[in-house]
Amino acid sequence: KYTLPSVVVLLTAYYLLDRYLNQELERKKLDIKKENQKITLPLRLQAYERLILFLERISPEQLFVRVQQPGMTVAQLQKTLHLTIRAEFEHNLSQQIYVSEEVWGLVKSSKENLLKIINLASNGLKPDDKAMVLSKKIIEVFTGVENSPIEASIRKIKAEAAALL
Repeated sequence: KYTLPSVVVLLTAYYLLDRYLNQELERKKLDIKKENQKITLPLRLQAYERLILFLERISPEQLFVRVQQPGMTVAQLQKTLHLTIRAEFEHNLSQQIYVSEEVWGLVKSSKENLLKIINLASNGLKPDDKAMVLSKKIIEVFTGVENSPIEASIRKIKAEAAALL
C-alpha cells in the first residue's frame, strides 16, 4: 500500500529533477555561447575587413601603383606581381578560421584567377618589353571580365558580415 505511491513520487521527483538539470545545462551552454560570441564576433568582423583589404590590395590598379617601378621589364613585373600577391595571401591565411568555407573559397579563387590573368596577359609579350605593356594588357583583360572575381568576393564578404550584425 505504501510502495506504489512511493514509486510514483520517486519517478515524479526523478522526472522533475532531470528536466530541471537539463534546462540548467542548456542555459549554461547558452551563456557560454553568448560569452564566446562577445569574443569571436569582433574577430570575425576583423577577418572580413582584412579579407576585403586583401582583395582591394590585389586588384590590378592597386598593385601597379605599389609595385611597378620605372625601367621594369615584363618579366620583372610579372615576377613582382606574383610575389606580392602570394605574400599578401600568406599574410591573411589565418583569416580562414573566422569565415565560411564559401567565402574562403572565393578569396582563394580570386587570387588564383588574378594570377592566371597575369600569366595570360604576359603570354605573347617579350620578357624584355617595358612593364607598362603588361600593365595595360592586364587591365584590358581584367576589365573585359564581366563579373570580376574580386568584386564578387567582396560582395559575398559584405553580405556574410551583414548577416552577423
